Amino acid sequence: MARGKTLDQKGIGDEPIWDKDTQPSDNNRSVTKIKSFSYYNYFNSYKEAKLFMYEYLVKNNQVENAKLIKKAPDQTFNKTIAWLVKMTMNGFVLTDIEQHIISEDIVRLIDIAQTTDAEKAVADSNKPKKPNVQEIMKAKAMDVGGDLEGLLDEYINDGVQTKHKINPISTLLLSTMLPQHVPLLIAPWEQQKKEYEELQTTEDKDLLEAYSNFGKLQIRNLIKFCELIIHDLHSYVTYKKSTRAKPKKKPVPIAKLVGKLKYMKEFSELGLKSLSPTKIPESKEMFVYDTKKRKLHYYKADELSGGLTIKNSTIIGFSSTESSIKTLRKPKEQLKEFKSASKPNSRKFFSDIKAVATKTSGRFNEHMIILKIF
Repeated sequence: MARGKTLDQKGIGDEPIWDKDTQPSDNNRSVTKIKSFSYYNYFNSYKEAKLFMYEYLVKNNQVENAKLIKKAPDQTFNKTIAWLVKMTMNGFVLTDIEQHIISEDIVRLIDIAQTTDAEKAVADSNKPKKPNVQEIMKAKAMDVGGDLEGLLDEYINDGVQTKHKINPISTLLLSTMLPQHVPLLIAPWEQQKKEYEELQTTEDKDLLEAYSNFGKLQIRNLIKFCELIIHDLHSYVTYKKSTRAKPKKKPVPIAKLVGKLKYMKEFSELGLKSLSPTKIPESKEMFVYDTKKRKLHYYKADELSGGLTIKNSTIIGFSSTESSIKTLRKPKEQLKEFKSASKPNSRKFFSDIKAVATKTSGRFNEHMIILKIF
Protein backbone atom coordinates (compact mmCIF):
# COMPACT_ATOMS: atom_id res chain seq x y z
CA MET A 1 0.00 0.00 0.00
CA ALA A 2 1.29 3.42 -0.95
CA ARG A 3 1.92 5.69 2.04
CA GLY A 4 0.35 9.12 2.15
CA LYS A 5 2.44 12.26 1.73
CA THR A 6 3.96 13.90 4.76
CA LEU A 7 3.04 17.49 5.65
CA ASP A 8 6.51 18.57 4.47
CA GLN A 9 6.00 16.91 1.12
CA LYS A 10 2.59 18.51 0.75
CA GLY A 11 4.17 21.93 1.31
CA ILE A 12 7.34 21.48 -0.74
CA GLY A 13 6.46 18.76 -3.21
CA ASP A 14 7.93 15.38 -4.15
CA GLU A 15 11.54 14.67 -4.99
CA PRO A 16 12.07 15.81 -8.60
CA ILE A 17 12.51 13.10 -11.24
CA TRP A 18 13.06 13.58 -14.99
CA ASP A 19 12.95 11.61 -18.19
CA LYS A 20 13.61 12.60 -21.79
CA ASP A 21 10.19 14.25 -22.08
CA THR A 22 10.33 16.29 -18.88
CA GLN A 23 13.70 17.99 -19.26
CA PRO A 24 13.47 21.76 -18.58
CA SER A 25 13.86 24.21 -21.44
CA ASP A 26 16.87 26.50 -21.49
CA ASN A 27 14.68 29.32 -20.17
CA ASN A 28 13.40 27.24 -17.22
CA ARG A 29 16.65 25.46 -16.39
CA SER A 30 17.76 27.89 -13.68
CA VAL A 31 14.33 27.90 -12.02
CA THR A 32 14.23 24.07 -12.08
CA LYS A 33 17.67 23.86 -10.44
CA ILE A 34 16.74 26.38 -7.72
CA LYS A 35 13.52 24.49 -6.86
CA SER A 36 15.41 21.18 -6.79
CA PHE A 37 18.18 22.59 -4.61
CA SER A 38 15.54 23.93 -2.19
CA TYR A 39 14.00 20.47 -1.93
CA TYR A 40 17.32 18.75 -1.17
CA ASN A 41 18.41 21.48 1.25
CA TYR A 42 15.19 21.01 3.21
CA PHE A 43 15.27 17.24 3.50
CA ASN A 44 19.01 16.50 3.53
CA SER A 45 22.26 17.35 5.30
CA TYR A 46 26.01 16.89 4.72
CA LYS A 47 25.58 13.22 5.59
CA GLU A 48 23.22 12.69 2.62
CA ALA A 49 25.41 14.85 0.38
CA LYS A 50 28.29 12.45 1.05
CA LEU A 51 26.03 9.46 0.35
CA PHE A 52 24.85 10.94 -2.99
CA MET A 53 28.44 11.49 -4.15
CA TYR A 54 29.34 7.92 -3.11
CA GLU A 55 26.34 6.43 -4.97
CA TYR A 56 27.13 8.52 -8.07
CA LEU A 57 30.70 7.17 -8.25
CA VAL A 58 29.56 3.57 -7.73
CA LYS A 59 26.92 3.97 -10.43
CA ASN A 60 29.59 5.29 -12.82
CA ASN A 61 31.97 2.39 -12.11
CA GLN A 62 34.38 4.42 -9.93
CA VAL A 63 34.23 2.11 -6.93
CA GLU A 64 37.79 2.84 -5.73
CA ASN A 65 37.15 6.58 -5.81
CA ALA A 66 33.86 5.99 -4.00
CA LYS A 67 35.70 4.17 -1.21
CA LEU A 68 38.24 6.98 -1.03
CA ILE A 69 35.81 9.86 -0.66
CA LYS A 70 34.09 8.07 2.21
CA LYS A 71 37.19 9.00 4.25
CA ALA A 72 36.61 12.70 3.68
CA PRO A 73 34.82 14.52 6.56
CA ASP A 74 31.11 15.18 5.94
CA GLN A 75 31.54 18.96 6.12
CA THR A 76 34.02 18.93 3.23
CA PHE A 77 31.28 17.97 0.76
CA ASN A 78 29.75 20.73 -1.36
CA LYS A 79 26.02 20.28 -0.92
CA THR A 80 25.05 22.18 -4.07
CA ILE A 81 27.22 19.89 -6.22
CA ALA A 82 25.90 16.85 -4.34
CA TRP A 83 22.33 17.95 -5.10
CA LEU A 84 23.30 18.29 -8.75
CA VAL A 85 24.71 14.75 -8.64
CA LYS A 86 21.45 13.45 -7.15
CA MET A 87 19.48 15.26 -9.84
CA THR A 88 21.45 13.58 -12.63
CA MET A 89 20.89 10.18 -10.97
CA ASN A 90 17.17 11.08 -11.08
CA GLY A 91 17.30 11.72 -14.82
CA PHE A 92 18.33 15.38 -15.03
CA VAL A 93 20.59 15.92 -18.05
CA LEU A 94 23.71 17.91 -17.18
CA THR A 95 25.51 20.44 -19.34
CA ASP A 96 29.21 20.03 -20.12
CA ILE A 97 30.02 22.79 -17.66
CA GLU A 98 28.02 21.07 -14.88
CA GLN A 99 29.75 17.76 -15.67
CA HIS A 100 33.12 19.51 -15.42
CA ILE A 101 32.19 21.08 -12.08
CA ILE A 102 31.26 17.66 -10.67
CA SER A 103 34.49 16.08 -11.98
CA GLU A 104 36.58 18.85 -10.44
CA ASP A 105 34.83 18.42 -7.12
CA ILE A 106 35.43 14.67 -7.12
CA VAL A 107 39.16 15.33 -7.62
CA ARG A 108 39.03 17.75 -4.67
CA LEU A 109 37.30 15.19 -2.43
CA ILE A 110 39.77 12.47 -3.37
CA ASP A 111 42.65 14.79 -2.50
CA ILE A 112 41.06 15.54 0.88
CA ALA A 113 40.46 11.84 1.51
CA GLN A 114 44.04 10.90 0.68
CA THR A 115 45.46 13.51 3.05
CA THR A 116 42.93 12.88 5.83
CA ASP A 117 44.76 9.85 7.21
CA ALA A 118 48.11 11.65 7.19
CA GLU A 119 46.62 14.77 8.74
CA LYS A 120 44.86 12.68 11.35
CA ALA A 121 48.16 11.07 12.28
CA VAL A 122 49.78 14.52 12.61
CA ALA A 123 46.81 15.87 14.52
CA ASP A 124 46.89 12.92 16.89
CA SER A 125 50.58 13.47 17.55
CA ASN A 126 49.90 17.15 18.26
CA LYS A 127 47.02 16.46 20.60
CA PRO A 128 47.83 17.41 24.17
CA LYS A 129 48.44 14.41 26.34
CA LYS A 130 45.74 13.48 28.76
CA PRO A 131 46.48 15.08 32.11
CA ASN A 132 47.81 12.72 34.75
CA VAL A 133 46.15 12.24 38.12
CA GLN A 134 48.29 14.92 39.80
CA GLU A 135 47.33 17.49 37.13
CA ILE A 136 43.66 16.61 37.52
CA MET A 137 43.84 16.96 41.30
CA LYS A 138 45.73 20.25 40.98
CA ALA A 139 42.98 21.54 38.69
CA LYS A 140 40.43 20.51 41.33
CA ALA A 141 42.38 22.51 43.91
CA MET A 142 42.16 25.54 41.65
CA ASP A 143 38.40 25.01 41.45
CA VAL A 144 38.26 25.02 45.26
CA GLY A 145 40.26 28.25 45.18
CA GLY A 146 37.54 29.74 42.99
CA ASP A 147 34.89 28.61 45.48
CA LEU A 148 36.76 30.33 48.31
CA GLU A 149 37.00 33.54 46.28
CA GLY A 150 33.25 33.24 45.83
CA LEU A 151 32.87 33.21 49.61
CA LEU A 152 34.84 36.47 49.81
CA ASP A 153 32.57 37.99 47.15
CA GLU A 154 29.56 36.85 49.18
CA TYR A 155 31.05 38.35 52.34
CA ILE A 156 31.71 41.70 50.64
CA ASN A 157 28.24 41.75 49.05
CA ASP A 158 26.72 41.20 52.51
CA GLY A 159 28.44 44.34 53.80
CA VAL A 160 31.65 42.95 55.38
CA GLN A 161 29.91 42.42 58.72
CA THR A 162 31.78 41.46 61.89
CA LYS A 163 29.32 38.62 62.47
CA HIS A 164 28.56 36.30 59.57
CA LYS A 165 27.59 32.69 58.88
CA ILE A 166 30.15 31.89 56.19
CA ASN A 167 31.90 28.62 57.03
CA PRO A 168 34.83 27.91 54.67
CA ILE A 169 35.61 24.52 56.19
CA SER A 170 32.21 23.24 55.01
CA THR A 171 33.14 24.14 51.44
CA LEU A 172 36.55 22.52 51.80
CA LEU A 173 35.22 19.27 53.23
CA LEU A 174 32.96 18.85 50.19
CA SER A 175 36.02 18.82 47.94
CA THR A 176 38.45 16.04 47.07
CA MET A 177 41.47 18.35 47.11
CA LEU A 178 44.77 16.74 48.09
CA PRO A 179 46.51 18.21 51.18
CA GLN A 180 49.73 18.80 49.21
CA HIS A 181 47.90 21.27 46.96
CA VAL A 182 46.57 23.41 49.82
CA PRO A 183 49.70 25.66 49.93
CA LEU A 184 48.80 26.77 46.39
CA LEU A 185 45.63 28.27 47.86
CA ILE A 186 47.12 29.60 51.09
CA ALA A 187 49.73 31.76 49.33
CA PRO A 188 47.27 34.14 47.57
CA TRP A 189 45.20 34.51 50.76
CA GLU A 190 48.35 35.40 52.72
CA GLN A 191 49.11 38.00 50.05
CA GLN A 192 45.55 39.36 50.17
CA LYS A 193 45.70 39.60 53.97
CA LYS A 194 49.02 41.44 53.74
CA GLU A 195 47.50 43.95 51.33
CA TYR A 196 44.57 44.61 53.68
CA GLU A 197 47.03 45.05 56.58
CA GLU A 198 49.02 47.59 54.55
CA LEU A 199 45.85 49.70 54.24
CA GLN A 200 45.98 50.35 57.99
CA THR A 201 49.32 52.17 57.80
CA THR A 202 50.02 53.03 54.15
CA GLU A 203 50.06 56.49 52.61
CA ASP A 204 49.97 55.08 49.09
CA LYS A 205 47.20 57.09 47.40
CA ASP A 206 46.59 54.50 44.68
CA LEU A 207 46.17 51.68 47.20
CA LEU A 208 43.91 53.77 49.42
CA GLU A 209 41.85 54.79 46.40
CA ALA A 210 41.45 51.16 45.33
CA TYR A 211 39.85 50.30 48.70
CA SER A 212 38.15 53.62 49.40
CA ASN A 213 34.73 51.91 49.55
CA PHE A 214 35.73 50.13 52.79
CA GLY A 215 35.81 51.71 56.24
CA LYS A 216 38.44 50.98 58.92
CA LEU A 217 36.22 48.42 60.65
CA GLN A 218 35.53 46.69 57.34
CA ILE A 219 39.26 46.48 56.59
CA ARG A 220 39.80 44.82 59.98
CA ASN A 221 36.94 42.43 59.19
CA LEU A 222 38.49 41.59 55.82
CA ILE A 223 41.79 40.76 57.53
CA LYS A 224 39.92 38.46 59.93
CA PHE A 225 38.10 36.85 57.01
CA CYS A 226 41.41 36.09 55.30
CA GLU A 227 42.68 34.62 58.58
CA LEU A 228 39.56 32.45 58.75
CA ILE A 229 40.17 31.11 55.22
CA ILE A 230 43.84 30.41 55.99
CA HIS A 231 42.95 28.75 59.28
CA ASP A 232 40.35 26.49 57.67
CA LEU A 233 42.77 25.54 54.90
CA HIS A 234 45.26 24.42 57.56
CA SER A 235 42.45 22.61 59.37
CA TYR A 236 41.54 20.82 56.15
CA VAL A 237 45.11 19.52 55.87
CA THR A 238 45.04 18.38 59.50
CA TYR A 239 41.72 16.62 58.96
CA LYS A 240 42.81 14.89 55.75
CA LYS A 241 46.01 13.65 57.34
CA SER A 242 44.16 12.39 60.40
CA THR A 243 41.62 10.46 58.30
CA ARG A 244 44.13 9.04 55.84
CA ALA A 245 44.41 5.28 56.00
CA LYS A 246 47.70 4.50 57.68
CA PRO A 247 49.34 1.38 58.99
CA LYS A 248 48.50 1.11 62.64
CA LYS A 249 51.33 2.33 64.82
CA LYS A 250 51.92 1.62 68.41
CA PRO A 251 50.85 4.64 70.46
CA VAL A 252 53.81 6.71 71.63
CA PRO A 253 54.17 6.40 75.39
CA ILE A 254 53.11 9.67 77.03
CA ALA A 255 56.36 9.79 78.99
CA LYS A 256 58.26 9.81 75.70
CA LEU A 257 55.84 12.33 74.16
CA VAL A 258 56.45 14.89 76.91
CA GLY A 259 60.11 14.00 77.46
CA LYS A 260 61.49 16.92 75.44
CA LEU A 261 58.95 19.53 76.60
CA LYS A 262 60.62 22.37 78.46
CA TYR A 263 58.51 23.91 81.24
CA MET A 264 58.77 25.34 84.76
CA LYS A 265 57.53 23.05 87.52
CA GLU A 266 57.16 25.72 90.19
CA PHE A 267 57.25 29.53 90.50
CA SER A 268 57.45 30.37 94.20
CA GLU A 269 57.29 34.14 93.67
CA LEU A 270 53.59 33.86 92.77
CA GLY A 271 52.94 30.54 94.46
CA LEU A 272 52.38 28.72 91.18
CA LYS A 273 52.82 25.00 90.55
CA SER A 274 52.63 23.49 87.11
CA LEU A 275 50.28 20.70 86.13
CA SER A 276 51.88 17.62 84.62
CA PRO A 277 52.33 17.88 80.85
CA THR A 278 51.20 14.24 80.62
CA LYS A 279 47.63 15.62 80.71
CA ILE A 280 48.12 17.66 77.52
CA PRO A 281 47.68 14.93 74.84
CA GLU A 282 44.07 14.93 73.53
CA SER A 283 43.05 17.82 75.81
CA LYS A 284 40.75 20.54 74.38
CA GLU A 285 41.89 23.69 76.19
CA MET A 286 44.94 24.82 78.14
CA PHE A 287 46.19 27.94 79.95
CA VAL A 288 49.93 28.51 80.33
CA TYR A 289 51.71 31.39 82.07
CA ASP A 290 55.10 32.71 80.91
CA THR A 291 56.74 33.85 84.16
CA LYS A 292 59.47 35.84 82.39
CA LYS A 293 57.27 37.88 80.03
CA ARG A 294 54.13 38.04 82.23
CA LYS A 295 52.05 36.57 79.40
CA LEU A 296 49.06 34.25 79.70
CA HIS A 297 48.74 31.79 76.80
CA TYR A 298 45.38 30.27 75.86
CA TYR A 299 45.31 27.17 73.64
CA LYS A 300 42.11 25.81 72.13
CA ALA A 301 42.23 22.60 70.10
CA ASP A 302 41.37 22.79 66.43
CA GLU A 303 37.97 21.13 65.93
CA LEU A 304 39.43 18.76 63.32
CA SER A 305 42.68 17.89 65.12
CA GLY A 306 41.29 15.57 67.76
CA GLY A 307 42.89 17.57 70.59
CA LEU A 308 46.11 19.23 71.67
CA THR A 309 49.32 17.25 71.66
CA ILE A 310 53.09 17.70 71.88
CA LYS A 311 55.89 17.52 69.36
CA ASN A 312 59.34 17.95 70.91
CA SER A 313 58.97 21.25 72.80
CA THR A 314 55.98 22.59 70.89
CA ILE A 315 52.23 22.35 71.36
CA ILE A 316 50.41 21.36 68.14
CA GLY A 317 46.82 20.75 67.14
CA PHE A 318 45.57 24.13 68.36
CA SER A 319 43.35 26.58 66.49
CA SER A 320 45.43 29.47 65.17
CA THR A 321 42.42 31.82 65.24
CA GLU A 322 41.00 30.89 68.64
CA SER A 323 44.30 30.57 70.53
CA SER A 324 46.18 33.69 71.64
CA ILE A 325 48.44 35.42 74.19
CA LYS A 326 47.71 38.39 76.47
CA THR A 327 50.01 40.31 78.81
CA LEU A 328 49.07 40.56 82.50
CA ARG A 329 49.67 44.00 84.03
CA LYS A 330 49.25 42.80 87.63
CA PRO A 331 49.99 39.07 87.46
CA LYS A 332 49.93 38.47 91.23
CA GLU A 333 46.38 39.80 91.62
CA GLN A 334 45.09 38.54 88.30
CA LEU A 335 46.42 34.98 88.63
CA LYS A 336 45.02 34.68 92.16
CA GLU A 337 41.56 35.35 90.72
CA PHE A 338 42.23 33.14 87.68
CA LYS A 339 43.31 30.07 89.70
CA SER A 340 39.93 29.79 91.41
CA ALA A 341 37.87 30.32 88.23
CA SER A 342 35.80 27.50 86.73
CA LYS A 343 36.23 26.38 83.11
CA PRO A 344 33.69 28.88 81.66
CA ASN A 345 34.91 31.63 83.96
CA SER A 346 38.51 30.94 82.98
CA ARG A 347 37.58 31.64 79.36
CA LYS A 348 35.71 34.80 80.40
CA PHE A 349 38.65 35.93 82.52
CA PHE A 350 40.99 35.60 79.55
CA SER A 351 38.54 37.34 77.23
CA ASP A 352 38.15 40.26 79.67
CA ILE A 353 41.89 40.92 80.00
CA LYS A 354 42.43 44.42 78.66
CA ALA A 355 45.43 43.75 76.48
CA VAL A 356 46.14 43.23 72.80
CA ALA A 357 45.81 39.56 71.87
CA THR A 358 48.72 38.20 69.84
CA LYS A 359 49.23 34.87 68.11
CA THR A 360 50.92 31.95 69.79
CA SER A 361 53.48 29.75 68.05
CA GLY A 362 53.01 26.85 70.42
CA ARG A 363 56.66 26.93 71.51
CA PHE A 364 57.34 26.10 75.15
CA ASN A 365 60.35 27.10 77.27
CA GLU A 366 61.69 26.71 80.78
CA HIS A 367 59.81 29.82 81.99
CA MET A 368 56.33 28.45 81.31
CA ILE A 369 53.98 27.03 83.92
CA ILE A 370 50.94 24.95 82.93
CA LEU A 371 48.06 26.42 84.95
CA LYS A 372 44.96 24.65 83.63
CA ILE A 373 44.16 21.79 81.26
CA PHE A 374 40.63 20.85 80.22
